[in-house]
Amino acid sequence: MGAREDGGEVIAPARSGARRPESNPGRSAVRTRAPVGVRVLCGSEPTRLGQWFSLCSIAGFLRRFRQRRSRPSSTGNSRFGRRGPDDRLRNRESLINQDYADDVILRHTEWAFTHGAAAGHMGFGMLYYSLVYSARAKVVVCLGSGGGFVPRILRQAQRDLGSDFEGRTILVDANAPEEGFGAPNYLAEDSFFRTEFLDIELRIQPTEEAAKELASAGVEIDLLHIDANHNVENVLSDYRDYRPLLSDRFLITMHDTRFSPGVVEALKQIRATEDVDLIDFNHLSYGLAILKPRVPSAEVAAPWMKAGAFLRHPKPHASARFQKLAHKWKSLSRWRRGSR
Repeated sequence: MGAREDGGEVIAPARSGARRPESNPGRSAVRTRAPVGVRVLCGSEPTRLGQWFSLCSIAGFLRRFRQRRSRPSSTGNSRFGRRGPDDRLRNRESLINQDYADDVILRHTEWAFTHGAAAGHMGFGMLYYSLVYSARAKVVVCLGSGGGFVPRILRQAQRDLGSDFEGRTILVDANAPEEGFGAPNYLAEDSFFRTEFLDIELRIQPTEEAAKELASAGVEIDLLHIDANHNVENVLSDYRDYRPLLSDRFLITMHDTRFSPGVVEALKQIRATEDVDLIDFNHLSYGLAILKPRVPSAEVAAPWMKAGAFLRHPKPHASARFQKLAHKWKSLSRWRRGSR
């Protein structure tokens, strides 16, 4: 201690190594140090409550670390066994039951490859399916099928529309191997096609005879698949025989628009003379064309469609509505000033 000139005391700074006096003589001067991990997390000597929270954090971290190490990884090289977004997408359920497609739809279908289909891939089959499913086609007629691939997928789409949906799938084949296209492989009563798809109506007869019988029965066709005789005369004949039987929302699919000259020529004449819209996927597999009725733009904008226009056009942005209200307010203010 030292004395200042004004009579006060001068306190000397504490030297290094000197112990500070105890404020509470009854308490032990030995202080328990926190664990190293706690001091690292907290950066200093924490309080009792801080130590407890820090230990809980360490325990939680170790628990999550063990869980990640024990979690299986499909890639094998992800850190801590954690699955990335690619693994989660890979493990999701598929929209297509490929096992069922391979075992039922593609089984004993010798000509499915002409539709771009093979084991593990449906090809044009998904297009046939989506057309029937989206249009809710009640009556589907398939002209010609060697292995039954197309009528199977058409009927499956009708099945998937629900048990309350009443649909018919009619398969017409003349069984004329002398024409050069072979004979169907499902003619036997115990064939897989006949036993698994009993609900497909099978007509072994020429297509023109079937058209007359269906017309006399008053059948209205929603989707027609033309894949019978590929001569230009026969393709045009099938189109003209079945066109009067089509509904007002019909769809027509024509196969082999890439490699069959007769189908290509018939499609060219139909495009030039008939009132239909047509799209030809002649760059895929053996080619497939889809025809639909041509609807004038005036009929598309019918009054019954305008009634739901508010569903297609959202309300204007808030800024646009505010401008409209501001314009009304200005008009009202001008009217008040003029009425004074």
